[in-house]
Amino acid sequence: MATTSRAFVHHGLSRPHASNNLLLSKGGPANDGPVFYDDFGESELNSKSEREDRMLQLQMDKAATKVKEGEIAYESKIARNWRRGNWSVRGFALDYASQINVSAVAAPTSAAYTDATMAQDRALPDGRTVAVGRTDGSVFVVKVGDEYLTNFVENKRVEAEYFQYEEEDLRAPQPFEVLCDFQASEPSLGSINKILYIDDLESDSGNGVICTSAGISGQISVWSLPSTENIEDGAKQVATIGQVDSKQIISLALVTVSLNDDGVPKDLLVSVSCDGKISFFDIGGNFDEIASCKCVEDDKIICADVSTSNDGERGGDCNIIYLGTSSGNVVGFQIKSLLKFATSDVDSVFTFPTADMKFRAHGADTGKGDAVTAIKCGGIGTIPATANLQGRSNSDATTSSVTSKILFTGGEDGSIKQWEILGKETSNGDLRLEHWPRMKTQRMKRRAHMFLGHSGKVTCISQQSYFDNSKFISSGEDGTVFVWNAAKGEELFRMDGFCNISSLACLGREVLVTDGMDGHVCLHDFGVEEDAASRGYELEW
Repeated sequence: MATTSRAFVHHGLSRPHASNNLLLSKGGPANDGPVFYDDFGESELNSKSEREDRMLQLQMDKAATKVKEGEIAYESKIARNWRRGNWSVRGFALDYASQINVSAVAAPTSAAYTDATMAQDRALPDGRTVAVGRTDGSVFVVKVGDEYLTNFVENKRVEAEYFQYEEEDLRAPQPFEVLCDFQASEPSLGSINKILYIDDLESDSGNGVICTSAGISGQISVWSLPSTENIEDGAKQVATIGQVDSKQIISLALVTVSLNDDGVPKDLLVSVSCDGKISFFDIGGNFDEIASCKCVEDDKIICADVSTSNDGERGGDCNIIYLGTSSGNVVGFQIKSLLKFATSDVDSVFTFPTADMKFRAHGADTGKGDAVTAIKCGGIGTIPATANLQGRSNSDATTSSVTSKILFTGGEDGSIKQWEILGKETSNGDLRLEHWPRMKTQRMKRRAHMFLGHSGKVTCISQQSYFDNSKFISSGEDGTVFVWNAAKGEELFRMDGFCNISSLACLGREVLVTDGMDGHVCLHDFGVEEDAASRGYELEW
């Protein structure tokens, strides 16, 4: 959603000038009157032109104000709907007769590295698409339509209330459209479990690239999507990365980093395997592997997330990859440091890089399992970089206005925890990472630390926007989706009735996409009018 329209730009009118009139006497007969000279002889015409300019300016200002007010009202409506739990559901099934189910969904992300935002902050309001992975290894790219399944109403624990549309209120819906589909991996490898959808990466055959992994395989399949003009050509496979017998891929991410001293940014594909191996591939260089290393020893990686802050931001989160382990630890590495280690002469088979941060996030005394099963970078935090955590001296930290960054973790025991990660640049130029709270007895000043609601392990954590960290979304193995108040630790509302949800995706700030309904994909639209629930219709399965 655009924030400020540039369609109404007015640079102001020229300053009006006072006329210097001259009254002179003309020689000749006595009855000849004075001659009047005016250096602005077209004063009436100028006055009319100025009035027209002023009227035009007023019209432009009024139109600009109307656009701005409309944008503010729309943003307020979305925020209010998220807070109150007012949304409508629309969705689709790719094949009603088939037993093939949806296994993963992904919203498009951008290779245009301009600022530290999430994919949904850059999503366009029209022509949105979503990538859908299935249990047979196939992938579909679907253009989002507006065919509604049902509507939900505001309620603390939301239950579906159904109403029947009046015939005169019906309109022709815009259907969901399959733009292209392809067999990303062999069915024998299992379900598609990870999808990275880069929608603006130009290739020889079109625009957009999709990277996938399936089952327990360590192989990554890269496909180029056709352009709109050549949609009939279909997707084309451009690379196969890794080996089938390698360890399972648990994360695929896009990161932009400067590899050389020239400061030129480069787009890299980052893959994380369950055995702790992190690999980097050059997206602009035919996806050739440029570096890899194993980062942990004697521990299994369950989940991972990569921060998206720009290189100039040294506080807390400058391109850091966070790993959640089976032992309940969170381990953090600077990507630049990993690249430097992996491309050095060090024997990476027997030597491991030093973590920039490691702490125990889950487990120990719950009795329900220790593993960190979901992890998510959550945007700007509340602690200033000059803060003194746990009485430590700040003598080795430079002065900075950069604040901490939020990190969410979900556990095997169903709990979710919110952390603040503070990065401080030391006197020798290194970045020291610290987490808060550091002990169980400590609390966060402006944020809640613990969120309890899921009865099974947490499978996914997502956020509506990088710029709005007042709330976040979680899904669990128990088939529930929670929307949380991040400051108070309270449940805003929940969605029930899903199977095990493996992925959450946001299309813009108003649409949440979920799997977990067998062969269906559901889009939860929070951009609806507040009385939308009263215009729903009964859902028939």
